[in-house]
Amino acid sequence: MDSWSPCLQCWWGCQRLAGIRMVPQPRVRVAAIQCSSRMGSASAVEDNAEKMERLARKAAEGGAKIIVFPEAALTGYTSQAFLHNWHIPQRRLQPRFTGIDPTGVVPKVDSPRGAQDTPGD
Repeated sequence: MDSWSPCLQCWWGCQRLAGIRMVPQPRVRVAAIQCSSRMGSASAVEDNAEKMERLARKAAEGGAKIIVFPEAALTGYTSQAFLHNWHIPQRRLQPRFTGIDPTGVVPKVDSPRGAQDTPGD
């Protein structure tokens, strides 16, 4: 028995005693894709994009509504000291993923920090 079991059993028992009914929620299938990426050239980025497209389509065919890739899956991951920072325009990638379910491709996730925040907050 893991350390969470007693806590969950207690919580579940309290819910039952209080007469609270759990309402079933709709399920969403999420695909967390783990893949290796090439790095070092524009052709490597193109190869990575093709691989990501293939894996995203496979995940969508399997029913995934949310698909996530590792950080730097497109460009490959390395220290700035070893390779140049490759700039890939976001708009170029969006047509590749059009028609995949889910159709929304999120190329950038903003930080939760607000404009009024200052470093060190």
